[in-house]
Amino acid sequence: MNLTSMKAALAAVLAGAILSSCGNDGPNLKGNLKMDRDTLLIQVAWKRNSLLDTVVLKNGYFETTIPDSVGFIYLFPKPKSENEMITMCPKRILFLPGDKMTISGDVYAPEVSGTELYDALNRQTEMKEAEREWLDKVQERNSLYTFDNRNAAAIDSLREVVREAEKRLDEARMNLVKREPANIASAYATIFLPEKESIEAYGMLDESVKNSAIAPVLESFISSNKASLQGKQNWESLKPGVQAPDFKLRNLDGEYMTLASFKGKYVLLDFWGTWCGWCIKGIPDMKEYYAKYKDRIEFVGIDCNDTEEKWKNGVAEHELPWTNLYNGSGKEIVTAYGVQGYPTKIIIDPEGKIAAKFVGEDPAMYKKLDELFQK
Repeated sequence: MNLTSMKAALAAVLAGAILSSCGNDGPNLKGNLKMDRDTLLIQVAWKRNSLLDTVVLKNGYFETTIPDSVGFIYLFPKPKSENEMITMCPKRILFLPGDKMTISGDVYAPEVSGTELYDALNRQTEMKEAEREWLDKVQERNSLYTFDNRNAAAIDSLREVVREAEKRLDEARMNLVKREPANIASAYATIFLPEKESIEAYGMLDESVKNSAIAPVLESFISSNKASLQGKQNWESLKPGVQAPDFKLRNLDGEYMTLASFKGKYVLLDFWGTWCGWCIKGIPDMKEYYAKYKDRIEFVGIDCNDTEEKWKNGVAEHELPWTNLYNGSGKEIVTAYGVQGYPTKIIIDPEGKIAAKFVGEDPAMYKKLDELFQK
């Protein structure tokens, strides 16, 4: 789980917005964990849906009921502070429909058993050892994180160590897929391989695994990997002079707009979201340059990965004066423009061709605008 997710989880707990799940026939998640406090946070997440619960351990033991559906489980002690929170590295545990799962041992490196998937994974010695080595290195690196970034040099020195451990883990994952293509553990290994290798491994898997309970997770990851690879290729192809991809998105009035709606003017596409800290941080500079050049270029904000309500509230809260379009969780325009991070800003000339592209809140983008319009 990333820092943003953990901060959101902690905020929900501190606010008392704890979502307890029920409705199953008895507990389907139980265990005996070693940790230095008695309050355990359990987050169950799938795509953008998330449930959060707290459990009080009794001599290390707990049991609870989570939704009987696909979900990734994250277990971590209730953080005592935000600084402690950023050092936590909870293990990602996959829960499938019908599972009755037992978790034991260290809260950050627990042993999982009782399900078809984890019983199969527990028999894969090579992959388990490689995962343990990688996780140890990740935890060593994460323990150095602080808000004041005082351990930056030490963290940098561990990056290559973590990468090498991850390479060894990926080799073990691929070896398993090649050796046992009909094993559900191989499907799990396929999910966590790098994009290109994951797609390759998926092609090796037996149809019985592809149609098993893990299928929704497997298909989601493979689809995402394919879109990501295509997006990277598209980003590389977006060179100056290349025709910009068209799109069709709704504005605040519910009207659809396309790239042709801005024909004859320069256009700045700003891929952003209300959840994106750097996007929000850049708004004052965006407003300054919008006021400076709005008669020569159309700014077009394209909101991504927000609900429609959050998008509209964000536009109102930050008083965004330019054209605003809603993409939500749509993949088409994000893939077409090869968006790799947020914000991404793309300048298109009056003929609809790419003039320049930028990832992040980059001062070079504003310099480019000055070059274009101060001639």
